[in-house]
Amino acid sequence: MAVYTQLNKEIINQILLDYEIGTLKKVELLKGGSANSNYFVDTDLDQYVLTVCDAKSFDAARMLVNLLDHLNEFQFHTSRIVKNKKGEGLSLFNGKPVMLKMFLPGKIIENLDDDHLIKTGALLGQLHTIPVPEFLPTYFYYGENVFQTLEESIKDHPFIEWLEPKLNYLKEHLHPELPKCLIHGDLFYNNVIINEDHPVIMDFEEACLYYRIFDVGMAIVGLCCGRGEIQLSKMSSLIKGYQQLIQLNKMEKESLKAFIIYAAIATAFWRFKQFNFLEPDEARKDSYLEMKNIADQIFQVNQKAITHLFL
Repeated sequence: MAVYTQLNKEIINQILLDYEIGTLKKVELLKGGSANSNYFVDTDLDQYVLTVCDAKSFDAARMLVNLLDHLNEFQFHTSRIVKNKKGEGLSLFNGKPVMLKMFLPGKIIENLDDDHLIKTGALLGQLHTIPVPEFLPTYFYYGENVFQTLEESIKDHPFIEWLEPKLNYLKEHLHPELPKCLIHGDLFYNNVIINEDHPVIMDFEEACLYYRIFDVGMAIVGLCCGRGEIQLSKMSSLIKGYQQLIQLNKMEKESLKAFIIYAAIATAFWRFKQFNFLEPDEARKDSYLEMKNIADQIFQVNQKAITHLFL
């Protein structure tokens, strides 16, 4: 991922004068992030992550800060915002929002084992029990409501032609009676830190009020794939953990297949749009095909095999 804002140790030290976090010892650029520049900061008191929000408005950054505060208020272990000397969760650097978070130690594991999947499923269930703050958006950022945004200009592209019948299938399952809650929206393995065998969910950039079964479907797409294929055994472990806290209702269980497909389509659409149009990237322009293939794979799975996961 590109570094949008280049900061050296001297500049970071100037930014950190707004915080009471001790003397700076070490700074290191962190990989990853979506339109953010992230730096590991080590001081004589503790370790932190400094984030410069390159493509996020001040209001959007403030909403994320408020959400992280809200999650911690309800004892959901995730990134914790460090307030500056004014007691504020956001600062400014060259007109860009800046936030400081406590560093989450641990490692990212692409292929989570059954124990980690059960524990992560339980964390997702815990998240879904937290009251929804009023400031959250009530739509998913790259959900079905935006699938038409490229259709006019590239309606003959094979991906758009493939997408149209899938949208018709999804519309049959988007029942307004399906429960909604605070969802993460992007629960892929690289948004889970394993710390001493305990998972921690982070990066709530896509959080919103939306269908909770969609979040389960997205977690399956993001955590239960191996070599580009959904693995039913991993799905079973994730759902087992989730249902320790939340029992999905009959309509949700019957809709899970469709929402796994929905999650794969949404991710494919984002990658297609991002790496072919918004930020063209030759190396990643075809990355959407992985999610497209997963959607096709799940479409062929017998509904009974999905239902069996809840037995």
